[in-house]
Amino acid sequence: MSKHIATLVLLVAASTGMQHAAADDAEATAYRFGVFYGDRRIGEHVYEVVRDANATQVRSRADFQVKVLFVTAYRYEHRADELWRDGCLTELSSVTNDNGKRFQIQAVGREAGPQFASLQSAPEPIVLDAECPASFAYWDRERLTANALVNAQNGVLSPATLIEEGPEVLDGTETVRFRLEADGIAPITLWYRRSDDVWLRLETRREDKALQYRLEGLERGAQSAIEQNARVQDPARI
Repeated sequence: MSKHIATLVLLVAASTGMQHAAADDAEATAYRFGVFYGDRRIGEHVYEVVRDANATQVRSRADFQVKVLFVTAYRYEHRADELWRDGCLTELSSVTNDNGKRFQIQAVGREAGPQFASLQSAPEPIVLDAECPASFAYWDRERLTANALVNAQNGVLSPATLIEEGPEVLDGTETVRFRLEADGIAPITLWYRRSDDVWLRLETRREDKALQYRLEGLERGAQSAIEQNARVQDPARI
């Protein structure tokens, strides 16, 4: 993977969207995960990954809610668009509704001197500078080996470590289990299919229960066809 110095400039702004990293008929992969809290399915999270030459475009859409006695106790909606070039994150645009608390992030790449900062809430852009920036790109395990990862929800750059824990048979499938540790969040366990490294599952803790992603669908095909099947409501329009 090519390495280079790239800077992400983060700001709170309206999402303007990105230019496509590939033509509409480019090949894409869509991962559809069911989201479970304890034993209950509470929604889904869909990732669309389009690779074209040295560029990768990623669209992530999440929508889930926890109900107690038919009343919604918690609601989470998130969309993020990422653009990667030569294996490094160069653009990020996201909007999130975390149970009524809204986050809106936009990042673009530029050249600058080394500087690390994190975005909480600021009227001016804040620079995140790293050698080959990366986000929590669960869909590609190699990208999780970066020393620090950008949170696509709030723009925080967190030191991170990916630890291989060994082989495990998961629902009859041979997998390799990993643990991702990042500052400020609970440890995340990830399972990848041993034969082809496809991401199958994620698990972490939220309060007293496990929050789990289980792969329910994997689709490969033309980008235009994948987009029709992978849409989740945009929280910016709610």
